Amino acid sequence: MKRILHFAFFSLFVSNIYGQSLVRGPYLQSLLPTSIKILWRTDIASAYVIHYGTDLNNLNQTVHSDSLETDHIAYLPDLTANTTYYYEIISGTSVLAGGNEQHHFKTAPEFGSTQPFRFWALGDFGARNDDQIKVWRSFLNYTAEKPADFWIWLGDNTYTDGKDYEYQLNVFSSDYGYDSIFRFLPFYPTPGNHDYGSVTMYPSGLHTGPYFNIVEVFKNGEAGGQASNTEKYYSYDYGNVHFISLNSEAYGEVLLLNQNMKNWLINDLQKNVQPWTIVYWHQPPFSKGSHDSDASYEVIMKSMRENYLPILEQYGVDIVINGHSHVYERSRLQHGHYGKSFTFDTATHVIQGGSGNIDTDGAYTKPLTGDSSTIGTVYIVCGNGAKSETNPPLNHPVFYISEGGDNVCGSMIVDVEDKRMDIRYLKSTGEVFDYFTFLKYIPVGVQQQIIFEKLHIYPNPGTGKYMVELESKESVKSEIWLVDHTGRSISQLFIGLLPMGKSAIQIETPQGLPSGQYFLQLKTEKGDAKAIPFMNVAE
Repeated sequence: MKRILHFAFFSLFVSNIYGQSLVRGPYLQSLLPTSIKILWRTDIASAYVIHYGTDLNNLNQTVHSDSLETDHIAYLPDLTANTTYYYEIISGTSVLAGGNEQHHFKTAPEFGSTQPFRFWALGDFGARNDDQIKVWRSFLNYTAEKPADFWIWLGDNTYTDGKDYEYQLNVFSSDYGYDSIFRFLPFYPTPGNHDYGSVTMYPSGLHTGPYFNIVEVFKNGEAGGQASNTEKYYSYDYGNVHFISLNSEAYGEVLLLNQNMKNWLINDLQKNVQPWTIVYWHQPPFSKGSHDSDASYEVIMKSMRENYLPILEQYGVDIVINGHSHVYERSRLQHGHYGKSFTFDTATHVIQGGSGNIDTDGAYTKPLTGDSSTIGTVYIVCGNGAKSETNPPLNHPVFYISEGGDNVCGSMIVDVEDKRMDIRYLKSTGEVFDYFTFLKYIPVGVQQQIIFEKLHIYPNPGTGKYMVELESKESVKSEIWLVDHTGRSISQLFIGLLPMGKSAIQIETPQGLPSGQYFLQLKTEKGDAKAIPFMNVAE
């Protein structure tokens, strides 16, 4: 436990006579379905009492400590999952913080729950400038009606050297920093190279410094992941998503001079049972922003790309998010590219092209089971939470869409609901510059090639009436069904005998379908064909 104890008589005398002031926080860490940690700093050593409960007017639960400290960590146990709690911190007879609506937190849902949730992703943000303020204000405005449940830090969380006073001024302050957000929004961090400016790395593998003094993360596997036994990297489940925070600044482990992070990652991914997996760290494998992943001196970016991407893709990671490069860049659904930009081949590496926008050319899709369930990852760079780059090239072929330039800053809002994930890049101006959807679906039956060949649907997209052309290896009684992304049959579009050889069938889809991605499935007396992506219905 990270505590700074003060037993000097002068400190005790001042505490008794003059009371204390809140210097940092409170802020929220280690959120679980049944517990949370609240951290804060005071100017002099003192004890505390925390009152908390689900009713702001009746904070009927209590934790306390008689230890005289300046850096406080309070553990609140025995909570109810997916429930909002309010809290207040008492010092002596005075309320140090809380006792109002802003000081609250919502416990995590049960592991594996399909309860909808939202998180905020922010990178390279502690710069103490106007862009920093604009980005967090745009986030608060966008989420006013539907608040986020937590946020992830993508590294370079403060500038310039990761010193304690820099965190205090740039991150925890009430002018440029996130003081009002910390009170209700837990965060799950990863460190960046600037955070490591004040980190000491010991030969034993221990890393210490202001960053590690600030954070309390899941190193013991208490949140559903494999225990890492270190705060350098860790994992956790939130609802039905498995999150992994890697450390691109642990150079020995990135370069594989030390195999600990790699071995832990493999064990963690093998243990993972959640349908979604999101991995984040600081230095991206691909970028043409303020950092060029092709440059010979970008050895960490190269090593993460070559040493870790094959592992992530082998185990079906869905989304990779990074910071470091002060731009926004986002790929299509891709697989198998681990070299420099000139080796990228769209025909070989892109699994599903297009924008991924469910309202235009369709969401990215991935089956929950089967041989292809691990194929396809979307890579995102969002390292402009307060930093920008003048005239960045933004020409890496991996990326479908990019945004950058002077004062071009932003963050990400991610919504998850069961088998659907919606990702938005929100600029500091409040504009949603990029929006795409990722859907998981339940594959049904055998491969269509067993019975049918050369299946073609047109026009696609269409307006409700379509022609289905196919070639059957034999005469077979068949049905064509419209299926939603969960595998549920919505409507029978055709029933009849298909002759051996070529056929053309006209179908018409029902009106008034809910928004979402739909699939076409062929069913026969010999077995069911695999559901295939067919149409999108916009909101």
